[in-house]
Amino acid sequence: MRGYIKLHRKIVETKYYKKSQYMHLWLHLLLRASHSGSTWKFKGREYTIRPGQVLCSMKGLSEQTGISEMQCYRLIKKFEKVKQVTKKTYNKCSVIQILNWKNYQAEEYKSKTNYTKKLHYNNDNNKPLQALKKIIS
Repeated sequence: MRGYIKLHRKIVETKYYKKSQYMHLWLHLLLRASHSGSTWKFKGREYTIRPGQVLCSMKGLSEQTGISEMQCYRLIKKFEKVKQVTKKTYNKCSVIQILNWKNYQAEEYKSKTNYTKKLHYNNDNNKPLQALKKIIS
């Protein structure tokens, strides 16, 4: 696994922020979610995973997080109830879709390199404060 996820600061304002197992499992799902579509083999069957989806089992989630299988199951049910995820269950695994995944994880923001280039270009006139104000506004 490589790369990063985006995590909005407003997460600290949720009622679940102080519930460590809830947050642990939620962050784990965000980190495990596919960022681009792919095909996976799981226990002899092939699955297609779309962006924002996680192929897993409760046993696997439990082993990866240290949270009991039953608690993982209950937490996933809570995620479904508050419309954070949907879950499709197969014979030996589940596909969890993180709802609104694209709203938070899509690569639509300006890149840091564009920001750096613009700042460097505007600083050539030796007026860094004015250049920064132009970028911010």
